[in-house]
Amino acid sequence: HRLIACGADMAVLLFTLLLGASDALRRRHAAVVPVCGAGRDVRCCGDGLCNGPEDATTCMADCPGVTTTEVCGEEPHSDRGGRGLTFGVSHRASSPQDCCDKCRAHKRCNSWTFCGYPVCWGLDTGWNHTYGECWLRVLEDAAQPVFGQRGAFEMKYRKAMLRTRRTCTDIDTPGGLSPGWACPPTHVPWTSGSIGTTADLSAKYETGGGWGNMRIHKLDADGNQIPSSCTRNAGQACDPNKLGHG
Repeated sequence: HRLIACGADMAVLLFTLLLGASDALRRRHAAVVPVCGAGRDVRCCGDGLCNGPEDATTCMADCPGVTTTEVCGEEPHSDRGGRGLTFGVSHRASSPQDCCDKCRAHKRCNSWTFCGYPVCWGLDTGWNHTYGECWLRVLEDAAQPVFGQRGAFEMKYRKAMLRTRRTCTDIDTPGGLSPGWACPPTHVPWTSGSIGTTADLSAKYETGGGWGNMRIHKLDADGNQIPSSCTRNAGQACDPNKLGHG
């Protein structure tokens, strides 16, 4: 019992330190990192490289990026589906690589999902997941994964969820730019992978909808949603004849 209590205390201490570091970064990087677009496509948030003044607080789109070995099949900003093997809130890892390694060591696991930010913003009415959660799952086909969330969050969704946490008041302070990571982030905070596969990191996705009816669209070269690509609730097809599916 003492070991369990000690582990819980260490987890709380780590979370407190990470959250404090996040708030320090928020104050240090008050200036917003330039966003790619309007003729700017290098050294900006969204170019796929975590460099310059960018960090996980100021540019979630690029940071931290892929940090695991090739066999892990990592895709940042994704939450893979599948049948659960572990409960991530109590099953922890020290890094995405550690989470991947735990999956590889499990005889049935082929899909892993890791929370690599101080807070992985919850989709429901206030619950937050925290750094180190490692969810192990098994997919029917690791090469054809399904997702609960993927890519960036729609602005419409972020605005709808803006006041889910009372301390969030400004849509322009997403994720780590808000006190305690209270505001909806720009991108899905989870990173995940399918063992032995390669993710297409050039493809872009967007997640919207609402709790119990999350929708994912692939984006075209201009950043517009491709209607025919819509999936909902971990792989189900969207029905354009039903309100909220499209």
